[in-house]
Amino acid sequence: MDRGWDAAYAFVLRSLEKIPLSRGLQKAMDSKSRLQEHTQKIYKKPPLYRLVKTKGPDHAKEFEVEVLVDGKSLARGRGKTKKEAEQDGATLALGVLQDS
Repeated sequence: MDRGWDAAYAFVLRSLEKIPLSRGLQKAMDSKSRLQEHTQKIYKKPPLYRLVKTKGPDHAKEFEVEVLVDGKSLARGRGKTKKEAEQDGATLALGVLQDS
C-alpha cells in the first residue's frame, strides 16, 4: 500500500504468474478458444457445437456434443456438463485438424 496502486497491481500479476497449472488443465481451458481462433482464421466462421444427446439421471447426466467446422462434423465430446463436453469436443477437433 505504501508504494501505490501500480506497484500493488504489478505485485499481484507477478504473483499470479507463478501459480502453475497442469498441462492438461491448460489444454482443456484453451481448446474452445484455440479452435475458434483457428476456424475464424481459416474458414472465417466459428465452430458450431450441437448437443447430440444426454443420458443418465438428473444427478448424473452425461452430455454428448458434436463439433461442426465449415458444415463438417469433426468430433464428438463428452462430459458431465455441456461446457465440459464442448471442451472435450474442441480438443478432439483440434487433433483432427492438426492431423489433416
